[in-house]
Amino acid sequence: MEVRGPSEHHGAIEAADGASVSVEPATATAFIGLNSPARIVAVDLARFLAIVGMIATHLLFLPPMNGLVEPIYGFPSTLFALIGGVSAVLSTRRFATDGQHLAAALSLVGRGVIVALIGVVLSLPPGLVVVVLVYFGVALICASPFLRVPARALIIVAGALALTGPFLNLAVRAAADLDTIGELSLAGPFEFLYSVFFTGTYPVVTWLVYVLVGMAVGKLVLAATAEGRASRFAIRMTIAGAVMAAIATLIDALSRGFVIGQLVDASALSPDLVRTLLVEGFGGPVGSGWVAVVNATPHTGSVGDIVRTLGVSLVILGVLLLTTQRLSHPLPLMLRPIATAGAAPLTIYSVHVLATIMTTIVSMTFFDLSEPEWWFNGLGILGIHIAGVLAIGAILAAIRRRGPLETFTTWVARHCARLGVRWGSPRR
Repeated sequence: MEVRGPSEHHGAIEAADGASVSVEPATATAFIGLNSPARIVAVDLARFLAIVGMIATHLLFLPPMNGLVEPIYGFPSTLFALIGGVSAVLSTRRFATDGQHLAAALSLVGRGVIVALIGVVLSLPPGLVVVVLVYFGVALICASPFLRVPARALIIVAGALALTGPFLNLAVRAAADLDTIGELSLAGPFEFLYSVFFTGTYPVVTWLVYVLVGMAVGKLVLAATAEGRASRFAIRMTIAGAVMAAIATLIDALSRGFVIGQLVDASALSPDLVRTLLVEGFGGPVGSGWVAVVNATPHTGSVGDIVRTLGVSLVILGVLLLTTQRLSHPLPLMLRPIATAGAAPLTIYSVHVLATIMTTIVSMTFFDLSEPEWWFNGLGILGIHIAGVLAIGAILAAIRRRGPLETFTTWVARHCARLGVRWGSPRR
């Protein structure tokens, strides 16, 4: 019996029945092994855009710079989660093909645990960045049982969660009577899970929708590519995403007066303050009833927010799939640092957060934050961070290596998968 699955290096496992089980590497350059490098290029480029978008929101958050990121606010993190779902399918596809479903699930759980732990470490020092990795890692763990679910069923589950999740989130927050918004609590295990699933800035109840849709997209792309209809699928996905974004945006615009009125009555806040919150978002759901449906303010986890940000993310991925199909292999020199950077999201995101933490500590200790220095907020520091991202991508491309955190995460996932192969093999 031969079972192939994702790992960083070739290796062999002794299965429970004594058969040799080989584990095949899942590198940053292998998408589905169908002579289609454009597929992975599109995924990596989309992930690069998501990371750069999140970096921009972190470094342009003070006036007047925040006016530059308002048009994209909320979309980068959704795109990041969507691509995470796609990658979950791609990284476990060999196991799924060979019927090693437990190995696939444990591989994804291992990845999720490491991602979440990295997020916890990055959340400990003082800083102004809300780290997404804890929520993303837990969402991957929660998504692991869905790896066997067909794409259409995944979309149905994600749709049901998108409709019910906002109301569940609001109910949990109301029961908790929170006077703070968005913090990741480390007071205890229960408080930690409570904040991760419901009360944090990127609650899993919302992010799981994005990951499940990404998993459905990954399965559909694999099937479409195998059947020679990848372009047609990319076009249909782009159109579907555009329709979703347009409908959510239109409903949000038409209902904005109603939403403002409801929030003013419920919170006793001034209309101007409510309008500001609706434009900028603040990392938590607002209102109740129809407000939780029609409102599309970023990071509120409302139905409108989920549909709009998902729609835009699908458009971005669809366009990239279409435009990268005819790229030469290997990639043109100019694209290699970008694509390689997109394939090292953990490493790049962690370096960015650590750099932001250091500048925050220095600013809080020695400078007046009411008049922030250029290296704390603004286009100058954003340019430096993007240059750093491209430099990391260029170095990794030159030495033909993955990022160190990606290598470690893959190593853990491979060993978790080995357990699944052993436990899932027939016993005599």
